[in-house]
Amino acid sequence: MHSFCVDFSYAFKAGTQNTVNFTATVTGTYELLEWNFGSDKTIQDVNQTEYYFPFKGSYKVTLSIWNKGESITTTKTIDIPINDPNYNGPALVWSDEFDGNALNTTNWTPETNIRFNNELQSYQASGNHFVADGYLTITAKKIDENKQFGSYTSARLMSKAKREYKYGRMEIRAKLPKGTGTWPAIWMLGKNIDAVSWPTCGELDIMEYVGYNPHWVKGSIHCAAYFAGNSRGGDFEMPDEDQFHVYGMNWTATKVEYYVDDRTKPYFTYSPDPQTSADWPFNQPFFFILNVAIGGDWGGAKGVDNSIFPVSMVVDYVRVYAPE
Repeated sequence: MHSFCVDFSYAFKAGTQNTVNFTATVTGTYELLEWNFGSDKTIQDVNQTEYYFPFKGSYKVTLSIWNKGESITTTKTIDIPINDPNYNGPALVWSDEFDGNALNTTNWTPETNIRFNNELQSYQASGNHFVADGYLTITAKKIDENKQFGSYTSARLMSKAKREYKYGRMEIRAKLPKGTGTWPAIWMLGKNIDAVSWPTCGELDIMEYVGYNPHWVKGSIHCAAYFAGNSRGGDFEMPDEDQFHVYGMNWTATKVEYYVDDRTKPYFTYSPDPQTSADWPFNQPFFFILNVAIGGDWGGAKGVDNSIFPVSMVVDYVRVYAPE
């Protein structure tokens, strides 16, 4: 039994519908208190605080406390009724907050009957993804012990021909599966892929992670000039990839930047000068892909640990903001 308990109350700040006041109620002693507002923002060691939500939607707010290795957490959903008409930052162009109890098929299509990079999973149209409690979960499952193609099932969801965007700030809040053999990815492909094929269409890897290399995620670009083992990218170190983080990309007419949690601190920037058709196909709309692969050339470079299954990537939201 915990030696303390935690709860919080909240109310809109007077005269606003986008700023919320929060008050913690904690019994017992603790060493650390932390608010998490479902984004790159956390606040520590204050019992009362406020947070600004510029856009209409449902947001999960979590209050956690720790004491002598013991922790307890409570989460509540905050419903913001309107977009703030006075918001002066980049406009929210589109988002999927994964409300309801089913995948929104106006946004996403499950891909099947595809195989790349010698991966071992078979992508399924159903049974490996579900939407509940404001989250999308993509789960890879083990079918047998053979560690060959078809020994695992998973899901790969794309927004092709449904949600395609040129330039902007893309943010995906997610937590990743751990374990040797996992290869989750959050990425985008050029909408002209059927006409020109890969890599000429371009690829924007907002986040890739391989489970045998814990605590590191990668952001990469692929194009006709740089692809596969010759791609351009960077790595970001994080101790807790199995917790929620915001994986982001700032994409303009001249550059692509990748960041984790803090958009003011990109860990990789790609900006060729001069631009050519070979190194800058990033002047057209792209579509999203969310998937969890198993094994393959990179994810399976050190084998697959069959004891880890099932494993899941959980996505809180996908958001696209107007270019800054």
